[in-house]
Amino acid sequence: MKKLNLGIVGCGVIGSVHAKCAAASEKIRLVAVADLDKSKAEKVATEHKAEKFYDNPEKLFKDKEIDAVVMALPTGVRGKTALSALKHGKHTLLEKPAAMNMAELKKIAKAADGLLCASCSGRFRTTESSRFITKFIADGNLGNIRHVRCRCVSPAGELPKNAPPPWRVNKAMNGGGFLVNWGVYDMDYLLGITGWTLHPETVLARTWEIPPPFSKYVAAGSDAEEHVAAMILCSNGALFSIERAERVTTSLENTWEIIGSKGSLHIQMLNVKDKKIIFHKADPEKGVSDELIWESDESQCSHHAGILEDFAVAILENKKPLTGLPEAMQLQEFIDSIYESAEKGKAVSRKTSKVCA
Repeated sequence: MKKLNLGIVGCGVIGSVHAKCAAASEKIRLVAVADLDKSKAEKVATEHKAEKFYDNPEKLFKDKEIDAVVMALPTGVRGKTALSALKHGKHTLLEKPAAMNMAELKKIAKAADGLLCASCSGRFRTTESSRFITKFIADGNLGNIRHVRCRCVSPAGELPKNAPPPWRVNKAMNGGGFLVNWGVYDMDYLLGITGWTLHPETVLARTWEIPPPFSKYVAAGSDAEEHVAAMILCSNGALFSIERAERVTTSLENTWEIIGSKGSLHIQMLNVKDKKIIFHKADPEKGVSDELIWESDESQCSHHAGILEDFAVAILENKKPLTGLPEAMQLQEFIDSIYESAEKGKAVSRKTSKVCA
C-alpha cells in the first residue's frame, strides 16, 4: 500500500497528537518532525517512531523524502512557515484557524499553486454521523434552511493549577480568542453539513474578554475574547447565529440546531457515547413529531486521526479534502466579519465591507 511521506512542524501538545495519529495510520509514513526546541523534537520523534527530527522547519522542508507537512504551530507564526513549506513543494495541512485573516489566507492560496492545502477545522466532520447529516440535509429533508444555530457556553470551574499558555487568548499570537479556538469548529461543522451554501452578507457581533473575577484564569496580557456572540444574515436569506464562551458567568449549554421549512435537526457535534440525531418533522395534520433518525457510539472516534486520514487520502487518491482552501476561505470570511463587527461596534456588510448605517 502506498503511504504518504509526512513531516510535522511543531512538537507541542497538538504536534505530538498529530505524530501519534500519523504513527498509527496505515496510510502514513512519519518521516520527520521539527521544532526550534531540539529536545522537544527528539522527544516526539522517539515516542512516535519518526525516522528523523530537525531543530528547524526549513531543514524539514528541504528533506526530499517528505511529500506533505502538518503545520502544528501557533497561528501567529504558522502562515509564514506554511508559505515556506509550499515554496518547497510540500502539500500542507494547516492547524485551525487556517490563518490570521483573509489577507494571509489568500497569500497561502496563491502559494499553493497546484499543491493540496487543507485545514484542521473540519475535524468534527470526519465521523459517520456528520456524513449522515450532510446527506440527510442534501436530500432536502429540511426544506429551505432558515436558521443555523450554535450556542455552546461553559461556566468557569476552579482556578487552573497549571499556568495557561500565553498564546491562547492573544490576538497577535492566535488571531483571536475562543472564536478561533473552538468557534471555528462549530462554524466549519455547520457550514459543511449544510453543503457550504451559506455566505455572510450582514454581520452583527460582540466579543468580551474574560470576566474580571476570573482574570487569573488566563495569561497576563491576554487581550482576546473568551465570549463571542454573532448573528449573520446570509446571502440566501438564512440566518446563522453563534455564541461561544468558556470560563464565563453562566450555566453549561451545548446546542447545535438547523431549522428548515420542513423540519429541524438537533445535533451533537462532539464525539460522545450515546450520540443521537433527532429530526423534528413537520406534518400538515399532526404538527411536529420527533423522530430518532440516527444513533450510535462515537466516543472512540478520533477527530484528530480523522482529519489526518482525510488529508492523506486526498493526496494519495487525488480527492477533495473536507476543508480545502475554498472552504477555509469561506469560513475565514465569517471569522473576519465577526471580528470586524465586534471591533467597530456596528453591523457590517460583506457586500461593501463598510459599516452599516
